[in-house]
Amino acid sequence: MGVTGYSIHGLRKNAGNEIAEAGGTEREIMVRLGHKTPQMAAHYTKRANRETSMRSAVEKLERARALKVATP
Repeated sequence: MGVTGYSIHGLRKNAGNEIAEAGGTEREIMVRLGHKTPQMAAHYTKRANRETSMRSAVEKLERARALKVATP
């Protein structure tokens, strides 16, 4: 492939994370990465859901703080 410094496992894991973060389903991850069972695909979607939830919580907190500062 001409890529150095990465393992196939690492590239596959990054691809799974990217697909999940883009909203890919467990089935889509399984098909694209060749997983035979949904357990590994579920790992990627669980992580993506957790990261999305964390980002959402931070955004809500920042909005609440901005409103509190803007309100006299």
